[in-house]
Amino acid sequence: MADWFYQVMGTEIGPVSSSELKEKAADGTITRETFIRGGCDGDWISAEKTSLSFGGRAEPVIDTSKSKMPRVNAAQTQDSPEKAGKPKGKMLAMAGLGIAACVLVALAAMFVRSAPEKPTKPSKPPQPDPKALFEQFLGDRAPNVEGQRFTHSRRETQVNGRRHQEIKELVVGKFRYDVRKTDSLVSPFVGEVQTFVEEIHSSYDEGRPIANATWVGFNGNMTLTYGFQDGRWTLTNASCKGKVGDLDEGVSFKAKDWAKMIGMDL
Repeated sequence: MADWFYQVMGTEIGPVSSSELKEKAADGTITRETFIRGGCDGDWISAEKTSLSFGGRAEPVIDTSKSKMPRVNAAQTQDSPEKAGKPKGKMLAMAGLGIAACVLVALAAMFVRSAPEKPTKPSKPPQPDPKALFEQFLGDRAPNVEGQRFTHSRRETQVNGRRHQEIKELVVGKFRYDVRKTDSLVSPFVGEVQTFVEEIHSSYDEGRPIANATWVGFNGNMTLTYGFQDGRWTLTNASCKGKVGDLDEGVSFKAKDWAKMIGMDL
């Protein structure tokens, strides 16, 4: 059986055996328009003029070992440059575009992996509410201060062989407070506590109160001012204004001592 040759897009392929030629025709590699020839010196002929089976029909292939196939002209043996070149060029262009796209995707992935991560800024801890802290401070101290008597001075002497005592006490009234925001950069919040206070002087003889020996040394308002700084309240000023005995005058020099005595000096 002669060897066979066939053309695909102007390219000569072969030799192949008769069985291989049948397989090529059956699987669509060789179509009715494909040119084939038998042997190296056979004439090219369109496959549809042969008995090849296209699509699976079992027909024998013609044997050209005893007879020559009709010769065809050169125009039949080769596709025109436009027909042959256009499909090839289009396929090459599409392949080139595909390769370029793959390269771009790979480069983008490398860039993403190699790009340094931006450092994340540490989140600021939640700031305490100044008013809530101030109210908490008052809530902790008010039950132990309001309406209480605090002894801040005690002096004991002997008079005619008897024990004599002089005691000064501070009586604290109810608290009134206020918290307000300021324009200060140092202390953006100010808290203020006001209360009525009395300084009572008492004398005792052998532990018993002496009649008509109790008098008020001071009565009036005590104002304590606090500043909020670095997340905490601090006593910044203390003042008293009221009567000292029978005189109306301020006694701010005692206010800070009294604030410390009653536990209000933050």
